[in-house]
Parts: sequence; structure tokens; C-alpha cells
Amino acid sequence: MGGVRLRAGRSRLVPDGDGEGEGGRLGDTGARRGHSGRWTAVDIEASTEVDLRGQRADEAEVALSLALDAATVADLRELRVIHGKGTGALRERVAVVLGRDARVERFRPGKPGEGGFGVTVARIR
Repeated sequence: MGGVRLRAGRSRLVPDGDGEGEGGRLGDTGARRGHSGRWTAVDIEASTEVDLRGQRADEAEVALSLALDAATVADLRELRVIHGKGTGALRERVAVVLGRDARVERFRPGKPGEGGFGVTVARIR
């Protein structure tokens, strides 16, 4: 992938068919599973928004990280994160994740026409 790194949970990975790919190693060599031990990420689509409503904070953190990965690879400049208003737990977790991610230049609450406090808009470097 030419110097681009993606983060993906194990559930988003599949064995690399020929073992010749750039996939990283997870745990053991994979010999017991009948493949080379190399893994490839699947199902990562770039979008200008990610909808986290209804997810637990830990699930939302994984989904947001994957969305940032995809947006970075696709060279998107902005990501609209829909977390809803609710108790504010998702909004707080989103702020923590965005605040510590070096790929995020800045972020702000959504404007009234963007979803207001139910949305966070992140500017990607």
C-alpha cells in the first residue's frame, strides 16, 4: 500500500490468499489455519460521514477510527461524525478520539444546518 497504514480490528480482516501481500501478521504464523499468516483488511469504504448513533462508546471508537483510516487514504478533508444528542457519552468519546488522533487538524460541533450538537465535524490534515 505504498507507505499507507490502516488500523482495523480482527473482525475486519481476512486471510491473504497467496501470502504475497502486504498484510501484517496477527498472533501466530497461521500454519494451523492453512494460510501464510498474512491478513488483509476488507470493507473499508471512504465516506464524508460516519453514523455512530446507537453504538456503545467502545464500538463507536472502532468505527470512528476505521472511518478516519478510510478518509485519510481517500484524501478527504472533512469527516462528519453523527453521534446524536442523547446523554453526550458518544459526543465525549468522539472528542477524545479526534483530539488524540494526529490525522485530525481540528474539530467542532456541527452548525444548525449540519445537525447541531448531534454532529461533530472533523478537519483532516
